[in-house]
Amino acid sequence: MTDKKTSAAKAATAATAKTEATPSTDSAALANAAPGDPTKQLLEALGADLEPNLLIQALTHRSFSNEHQGALNYERLEFLGDAVLELVTTETLYKSHPDMSEGQLAKIRAKAVSEESLAGVAKSKLHVGPYILLGKGERKTGGSQKDSILCDIFESLLGAVFVQHGITKARAVVHKLLDETLEEVASEGPELDWKTALVVKAREMGLGEVEYRMSVSGPEFAQVFTAEVLLGGKTEAIAKGEGSSKRKAQLNAAAYCWKKIKSFEDKSPKPIKKTRKAPKNTTISADQLQAAAAGWKSIDWENSYKPEEPGEESAVTAAVEDKPAKEVREETEEEKALTKQRLAEIQEKSKKNLQAQMAVAAAARKRSEERKKQTATAGPAAKTDDAAASAGEAGTISAVGSPTESTAASETDQANQA
Repeated sequence: MTDKKTSAAKAATAATAKTEATPSTDSAALANAAPGDPTKQLLEALGADLEPNLLIQALTHRSFSNEHQGALNYERLEFLGDAVLELVTTETLYKSHPDMSEGQLAKIRAKAVSEESLAGVAKSKLHVGPYILLGKGERKTGGSQKDSILCDIFESLLGAVFVQHGITKARAVVHKLLDETLEEVASEGPELDWKTALVVKAREMGLGEVEYRMSVSGPEFAQVFTAEVLLGGKTEAIAKGEGSSKRKAQLNAAAYCWKKIKSFEDKSPKPIKKTRKAPKNTTISADQLQAAAAGWKSIDWENSYKPEEPGEESAVTAAVEDKPAKEVREETEEEKALTKQRLAEIQEKSKKNLQAQMAVAAAARKRSEERKKQTATAGPAAKTDDAAASAGEAGTISAVGSPTESTAASETDQANQA
């Protein structure tokens, strides 16, 4: 099945090369010749050899595969190459810039592997445009020079290298083609992210928030996006930029606006800082300087501060311990005698109350025993009357005990207060 698809792709490539005189006429030779004849320069620039079928797939656009049934396009290889590219660039930045934060590294990586950056590498270093297999419509609109397609081709070629040779060779290809770009981007200032740089500059100068007003023109296959920069909620545009996508247009507009604001800032007069007048007679003579230097040298810096040894008492601790305790007034003999008398009275009353309660309880027990004896001989009718009588006696005991207990407690509190 794979051989059939490959032969169909080769035949379609040859037919397209014969019928259309375009910059991609070497595609037929790429399909039918051995690897190294028409693609020698491309593979040398890439830094890796690829099998013919894998190379053809990496160079085949979706528009070509739609017109030629059975031809495989580069989208799966592009998906794989994108992941390999992100891994290698992240690893390189992480090792090369240990002092940068995660946010800084992310911005550098985003700029280095952006569509514009990768398309530039594909044009200037790989010269891959003539090798791309495109459909009729895409070819007529100059697809081999579009940044989006060139970026995809770069990633698909990297994915093909990974499939055939593994991560070590793919890492070497990335270093060969992108290390220079990574170094350049890492050294950029506001160019690293024009939109963020513009927001920061606008806030520094108190110009308000940054907004973009977008518009689109041109045919659907070649749209041109226009971005206008608005500051501080105003409707008048400060700067304008164009691009083949919304993001590119905004970046161009932000770059132009930032440069415009920076130029105005450089030309505007700087505020004069008021300096305090120096007091009179502040000139220090050479003799005073020498005297001060001699004084500093005479200080024994090593022994000027000596920490306290364990067990030694500091002056503060000694002062606290030597402080006399707060004086407490002693009771007089009369106060002591009065307190003793009150306690004796309280004890006597408590003793009498306890004796009275015990007497009442003994009488109640005696009556209860007598009723039990009577109940045993009188029958069940007397049990109800006996229970009621017992309840009444218990209430009497509680009533007797309550006032005595409260009286004793109150008298105890009075004695304590005295």
